[in-house]
Amino acid sequence: MNPFAFSIFVLCLAAAAPSTPPGTVTQGNPGNQEPQKPQEPASPDAAQGQPTPPAKPPASGKPPRSREDRLEDRLAPEPGSAANTAGKGSVPEAGADSAAPAPEATPAEPAGTPPPAPPPAPPPAPEDPKAGWQTFNSCALIVNEEPVTLMDLQRGVQRRAALQKRGGRDREVMFSEEIVDRARILLEMQGGKDLGFNPEQVDRFVRQKLKEDQEQAGSITQFAAELKQEGLNSFERKEEYYARVHRLLWEESVTGRGASPGGRVSQDSYVRPGFALFVQREAARRQDQSRSVKATQIVLRADGPGGAERTRQRLEDLRRRIENGEDMGELSEQVGGCVPGTKGLTDFLSLQGLSAANPAVGAFLDKAEPGELSPSLEFMVDGKPAGYILVRPEEYKVAKIPPFDDPAGQRNWIKGQAQREADLRVQMGLGKLLEAAYVWPPNLFQKPAATP
Repeated sequence: MNPFAFSIFVLCLAAAAPSTPPGTVTQGNPGNQEPQKPQEPASPDAAQGQPTPPAKPPASGKPPRSREDRLEDRLAPEPGSAANTAGKGSVPEAGADSAAPAPEATPAEPAGTPPPAPPPAPPPAPEDPKAGWQTFNSCALIVNEEPVTLMDLQRGVQRRAALQKRGGRDREVMFSEEIVDRARILLEMQGGKDLGFNPEQVDRFVRQKLKEDQEQAGSITQFAAELKQEGLNSFERKEEYYARVHRLLWEESVTGRGASPGGRVSQDSYVRPGFALFVQREAARRQDQSRSVKATQIVLRADGPGGAERTRQRLEDLRRRIENGEDMGELSEQVGGCVPGTKGLTDFLSLQGLSAANPAVGAFLDKAEPGELSPSLEFMVDGKPAGYILVRPEEYKVAKIPPFDDPAGQRNWIKGQAQREADLRVQMGLGKLLEAAYVWPPNLFQKPAATP
């Protein structure tokens, strides 16, 4: 064959057969490689012997693109042009008279963005540990090593109200009286125990006293019934007798009326007649100052609703009603503050004692005439304001001074002076016990003065 003809034949075969560029996957390639897109037909330049450029491998991770896709990419506008923003809230330019593009919308938050957290709530108020609880019992008094509970004092107030026939309005006053009396009893009991008397002798006194009470009642059953009416039992009565014996031993030892544990009297209780005559003459000289008064009163305490100001206004209203003709005694029974059945009328009271306890009341009664109604005066209890009082003096009395001339008068003056000295020794002895004792609550009562 002619060599020139052979060359033309080879060129024709090469132009008719499809070319396989390097890197094209064939049926013999491994299956883990992605197949390549089919190549476009060779251009005329390639048919004329020009070298065919190798095909670019596709981007990693993207599927192969067809001829139509590549044609659309060539016809697509550039990013950011007016044609590219069509359909996204903008109007493409149509000429000089076209409208201005609308402002871009604020991009919305991604769908998965959580809402903002609400502000933290304020911390809850601390709970009151006492809320919903009510005091059942507690320690209300301690004298040395002897405790007294609140229930014990409340039972004492109930017995005091029943024996003295006092109303519930005086409950606070009766509670103060009960706690002071109980503290004094415990102090005197401690004083009697510290004297060192024979315990067997004290036991014998108590057994003898209980036996006398049973015999007086008629039987043990009747004695128990009488104790129940008083709100007591046999054990509590026995404790009362032990307290009474110790107090009596201490009092007789302090006053000189009885023997001390050693069997001898430690105090001189003798009163000389000359000293009794001196006391009688001093009393006669101050006779005008020894006045007493009987009065009608209305007392309102300031512990109710409205406090002290509201209490004073109520008392002023009562005063106007009395001035308009209403009975003061009946009003006193209605509002309370007095012993039931007395209509607010007191016994004869010393003006000197009233002035010491209630200065405003004592100052008014010292100058008032019988039947004169007082203004609203401050009422004191244990030196502290407790309310307001209306008082009207009904009768004054001057103490009579017995003479010292006859033997009966002399005996009365000597006996009276001995009693006053005994009371003074008891006050002084109680003051010494109080100074050496532990008493809670503190400042429960004033320490007795050393001199009258």
